[in-house]
Amino acid sequence: MARRGPKPKPKPKLRPKNRYQRHSKLSEAKFLEVLKGFSELTVSNQIASKTRISEKTVRELTWKIRFRMMDDIMNNRNIFQGIRRYLFDGGKILPRGQRLLDDAGAVDPMILYTMLHRLNGRRLTERHYSALVIENAVRAYCRMAGQPYGLFEMSDELKNTYKVIKDSAEGLAKAEVTAENMQEYEALVAENARLLKDAEEVLDLEQRMAVADAHRSYVSPNQVIYNDLRKSLVKKPL
Repeated sequence: MARRGPKPKPKPKLRPKNRYQRHSKLSEAKFLEVLKGFSELTVSNQIASKTRISEKTVRELTWKIRFRMMDDIMNNRNIFQGIRRYLFDGGKILPRGQRLLDDAGAVDPMILYTMLHRLNGRRLTERHYSALVIENAVRAYCRMAGQPYGLFEMSDELKNTYKVIKDSAEGLAKAEVTAENMQEYEALVAENARLLKDAEEVLDLEQRMAVADAHRSYVSPNQVIYNDLRKSLVKKPL
């Protein structure tokens, strides 16, 4: 009769060598060093020297990370300080988003890439170029998001309303007042003052809401990019 005893414990599942990249030869620690270097805009040969990884591998990996950054923006409303909500609304690019992308594209991505990496005769495709523009936009946005009122923009509707009221006030100041129109003039001045006060209060409320929405303990833009990419890569490795 077979001897009974405690059941053998199931073998623990082996943790993958690198949770951030499938079938990777890199250790997780080295991968994170590359990710940190990318987040901090470190030149590829410096990352390679520090990690003892070939510069070619570093370049290829940073491109994969850059493409992931672009994909994440399209699929995640909250990543990188909510940049997607700043850029798009209902699938359409917002005017403020277009301005941010235009500013990001004004820093020639080819120059930036050439500064950070060796091209080795490679030509950049449109997708490469787009990824570089998005990267520049994310870095600029994260810098702005860390500043008080950095992302606040008065709505066009409020701008126009405020302008109409101010123009009306200037017109009243130049108007001729007579005994016949004195009562009507005073009523118009009072109404204009009330509208101007209301508009200023709405503007102040929008500003306070923008600050409250963005309020958080300060985290450097590089750290935001590193943290968010790391979370994304854990959920969906390269």
